[in-house]
Amino acid sequence: MVAFAAGALAQDTIDIAAEIQKMKAELSSPDLVAYTRPNGKVTEFITLGDSYTAGTGSNGNGEKVGGDAVRGKRAYPFQMKDDTDNWEFINGDETHPRLTFSAYTGDTSTEVVTKQLKQGGYKENNWDSARDIPFGHPQLGIMTIGGNDAHLSRYV
Repeated sequence: MVAFAAGALAQDTIDIAAEIQKMKAELSSPDLVAYTRPNGKVTEFITLGDSYTAGTGSNGNGEKVGGDAVRGKRAYPFQMKDDTDNWEFINGDETHPRLTFSAYTGDTSTEVVTKQLKQGGYKENNWDSARDIPFGHPQLGIMTIGGNDAHLSRYV
C-alpha cells in the first residue's frame, strides 16, 4: 500500500492497472507485515477510502460531516482520533495526532489516487471538507477500498 501511494504520488500520470498489480504482489508477499508499532510519536494520520472508512451507516440520523462525502461522526477514524488510552500506548503520552479524513463515500480505487491523495500543508478540521484535503506528513494510514470497484451495493 505504501509503495502504491508513494508510486502514485511521484508520477504525473498513473497506470492504475500496473499499480494494482504491484499492490497484489505486495499483499501476497510472505514478508508482508500488516502492522508494526511506530518507532516515534504519531503526530498525524490519514484515512483514505470509501464508505467503509467514511463511516456511512455508523451513526444516527443527521450525524454526518463533510457534505457529499457523507462521513459519519461515529466513523472509526473519529473514534480512533479520540482514543486517549491507545494514543498513550502508541505515543507514550496523551498526545493525540492530527487527523486528515479524506475517505469519501462512493469512491473507487482510482478516485482514492486521483482525488484523495493530495500533498500539501495540513488543514485543521479538514473532515468538514468534501474534496481536495491536503495532508502533511502522516506516519500512519488507514484505508479500505474496493467495495465500489466490485459493485458490492448490488449484492448487499
